[in-house]
Amino acid sequence: MSKLKRGRRKRLRQNGGKAAKRRKKRENHLLMKNHSAEDDHDTETAAKPSEGNGTVNILND
Repeated sequence: MSKLKRGRRKRLRQNGGKAAKRRKKRENHLLMKNHSAEDDHDTETAAKPSEGNGTVNILND
């Protein structure tokens, strides 16, 4: 059991390295900021691509 756990920990530690981890943290932070600060703006931008999506139009027909 401990061997399996150690392998999993190693894999989790080595996904991308420090730069990638920092980038991921920064992206998450920015996403959180956007949601809290300009919520109405986010909903508008998120709705436009889904409306213009081809699959949605096909389903509606």
